[in-house]
Amino acid sequence: MIGSQKIQQHSRLGNLLIRKGWLSSEQLEQALVYQRKTEKKLGESLIELGFINQAQLNKALTKQSWSRSTIAGVVMAASQIFITACGGGGGSEKAGTEINQTVTNNAPSVNITSPSGGDNYEENQGISFTATASDTEDGDLSSNIIWSSSIDGQLGSGSAINTTLSIGSHVITASVTDSEGAQTNRTVSISVSEITDTAPSLSIDSPSSGDSFTAGAMINFTAGADDSEDGDISSSISWSSNIDGNLGTGASISAPLSAGNHTITAMVTDSGGNLASQTVNLSVQAVVDLPPEISITSPTSGASFDEGQSVSFTANAVDNEDGNLGSSIRWVSSVDGNLGTGASITATLSPGAHSITASVIDSEGNQSSESVSIAVNTVSDDAPQLAITSPSSGSTFNEDDVISFTANASDTEDGNIGSNISWSSNLDGSIGTGSSINTTLTAGNHTISAVVTDSDGNQVTQVISLVVESAVNVVPVINITSPSSGSDFQDDETITFTATATDEEDGDLGGQVQWDSNIDGNLGTGASITTTLSAGSHIITASVTDSEGEVVSEIINLNVSAATDTAPEISITAPVGGSSFGDNESITFTATATDEEDGDIGSNIIWYSDIEGQIGQGNSISVTLGEGQHLITAEITDSQGNVSESEVQISVAAADGLATVSWQAPTENTDDSELTDLAGFKIYYGEDENALDEFIVIEDPEQLSYDFSELTPDRTYYFGVTAYNSFGIESEMSTVVSKQL
Repeated sequence: MIGSQKIQQHSRLGNLLIRKGWLSSEQLEQALVYQRKTEKKLGESLIELGFINQAQLNKALTKQSWSRSTIAGVVMAASQIFITACGGGGGSEKAGTEINQTVTNNAPSVNITSPSGGDNYEENQGISFTATASDTEDGDLSSNIIWSSSIDGQLGSGSAINTTLSIGSHVITASVTDSEGAQTNRTVSISVSEITDTAPSLSIDSPSSGDSFTAGAMINFTAGADDSEDGDISSSISWSSNIDGNLGTGASISAPLSAGNHTITAMVTDSGGNLASQTVNLSVQAVVDLPPEISITSPTSGASFDEGQSVSFTANAVDNEDGNLGSSIRWVSSVDGNLGTGASITATLSPGAHSITASVIDSEGNQSSESVSIAVNTVSDDAPQLAITSPSSGSTFNEDDVISFTANASDTEDGNIGSNISWSSNLDGSIGTGSSINTTLTAGNHTISAVVTDSDGNQVTQVISLVVESAVNVVPVINITSPSSGSDFQDDETITFTATATDEEDGDLGGQVQWDSNIDGNLGTGASITTTLSAGSHIITASVTDSEGEVVSEIINLNVSAATDTAPEISITAPVGGSSFGDNESITFTATATDEEDGDIGSNIIWYSDIEGQIGQGNSISVTLGEGQHLITAEITDSQGNVSESEVQISVAAADGLATVSWQAPTENTDDSELTDLAGFKIYYGEDENALDEFIVIEDPEQLSYDFSELTPDRTYYFGVTAYNSFGIESEMSTVVSKQL
């Protein structure tokens, strides 16, 4: 009897191996013969003969734990939570003790190694997905992994794939199923955003702002432009002048400019339509025919001569176009009139203070002249002595300068006669009397005469030459100290502009600095302002005007890009997924929501149930829900309209002492054969999960749920389900689940 039982068992093992395709009938017959000769177990014989391996034998042995077909895969559900139970095992004589020896099929494991949760990608960017999967029975299942996206659907299969995703927040699932149909899923959340095209950068290398040129001269313009997406785009730079218009295209061009103050703009546009520009300010002078140059070499200004003395006059005159014009020099005295023509003449002059002028005209009609002041004194042995001590002949002053004139005068008979000195200018007339006077003079070339006469009527004159220039207003100086030219900002960013402005006459003019943008217009006034700018390439001008109406300015270039508003982040912190509640129980929902631009926006969270619709607003609400499986959604919207969600699944059941236990009927035996003799179920229950000492028998194999109606409220009950076949053989109990009433 024992032997026949062994043969039966061996036949079952052999038949199982044949059904699996691991063994042929001929190999089984050979192995049985080999077993009888060696008295070894059939499994050992099959391995020694090389017909199967140890892994195949182990898996087959786990499938033959019952002598008759036993029940597999009982699934029980309590309060909509489903649990997989194990099958039993053993021979018919020892079914009760054999059950605990059953080895169940283990679900495979899967691990996503890339990408990481929370990673961000751009549209059209290839994303690498990698994972590993293994199974206790099947080994490495990595090649069987199925990849899918919550937005794009199935992505591919295998341990590693590379693909692009559409824009949005994706839940990526890696799924693997073993040979027994057990499936495991792993998920990771990533986001895919729209590609942000950045503006190019542009820099003018030459000429420099403030450079001066002559009209018609060729000027070299060079610049460089680079773009993150397009690379070097210097060849696309276009050059223009605010006066002459388009100048050319390229990284380096040469062009002449007409006379005037030019603002030169270099501009480039990338393939995304983003514009960058930079400017320099140039001064171009018109070509002017220069007047001739003339210089009196003799006599020197301030020289004195006696009445009747012959005076030699010499001068040089040259012109860029006409050359030497010495022979055309014309000499004139302020007292005696025309003296002669030529580079060298001689003449006698009348007594008095003379302003001698040498002038010349070139072929274009341009005239130049130079003057010297000399004195011609009456010859007398008793004439007084006179000497001008200040200022020196040839000195230069501004018309608003107060000039001090001093002189000494003495006479043999009259002694000190300085108080009798009379001062006069050939332009301003009499300017005072005395040995010392202070006065201002009008602009021009002055011949200053000091004249003194003694008591006998003897007169002496001394002269000096002075140059008095028109008072010139000094223009103010302005300097932008922040931000630096070429800086980058976003259109939601506050920018601080600072500058200094000083004037030699007016002092600190910082408070009057005017700020303007070529795009946004007037920005404000002051040494420091703060403002935002709209997106674009801005030319910022800081200008100031002094009390004389002189305006100066400085410019910088700024690039302002549109700010990319990020979606808010939201997370449900309570309750946890899978939680169960009673229909009369107050459930507290809490979540956090933050936004990079708006900060904490938890108070704006909207809560929804897929059964009951909107259930509240805020980062914490407490509500009761009706019976059912609720998908709870927390939704948040930021100030830019970006929406984010977080979800959690909970169950709500009647809390009146009722509990409904439901399960799924098995369809196969543990040896993979069809289950044809399912007889019923047993529901074990109690208040101690380790001692389920009460049970109910369900004799109808078609009944898949049972309602408990007399349980005590406010207590926790534990439930487990087994299945039994027509032989009364009972499977192992399913996983124990609980229900709080």
